[in-house]
Amino acid sequence: FTNDYVRLEISSSKNDNISFDIEDFDGNVSNVNITIPEGAYTRPEIIDYLNSQLTGTDVTASSYGSGIKLEGAASIVTGFKGNMFKIKKKK
Repeated sequence: FTNDYVRLEISSSKNDNISFDIEDFDGNVSNVNITIPEGAYTRPEIIDYLNSQLTGTDVTASSYGSGIKLEGAASIVTGFKGNMFKIKKKK
């Protein structure tokens, strides 16, 4: 995202899923798998959706630079998988 008004197209099975682990400071690990419904979303809309799916955890999504960060007050977010994020290789 370059700003909060740009819409990101979410397509089924292309960029709609993210999974990760939440590990609390006692070593307990929970796996989270989130699928965003197909559509076009602004960054604030995606953040709101992610936060609605993270209820019951201490992890929240928020704006960070031109992206989104996931952060927990008493836990660590690790093990990102899925098709929501694409890594661009430097040439």
